[in-house]
Amino acid sequence: FCTMAAATAVEPKTKRRELYPPVEAYNTGMLKVSDVHTIYFEESGNPEGIPALVIHGGPGGGSQAKYRQFFDASKYRVIQFD
Repeated sequence: FCTMAAATAVEPKTKRRELYPPVEAYNTGMLKVSDVHTIYFEESGNPEGIPALVIHGGPGGGSQAKYRQFFDASKYRVIQFD
């Protein structure tokens, strides 16, 4: 049996973190994938870091600079494509 007072007194198991500071991409370009198609890509963070591939939502979703802030730039090599 749980009362409303007891339910509101429960602390969350994890606390929401702030985003990491903004970071600029150190490498960007267009990757040719066929005779008529190219894909934009960018890399940010630590070039020697753990690769982290960002996959955004469907068509029209697009990569965003803010997505870089979900990763610690000192530890991860963040790769986005669009």
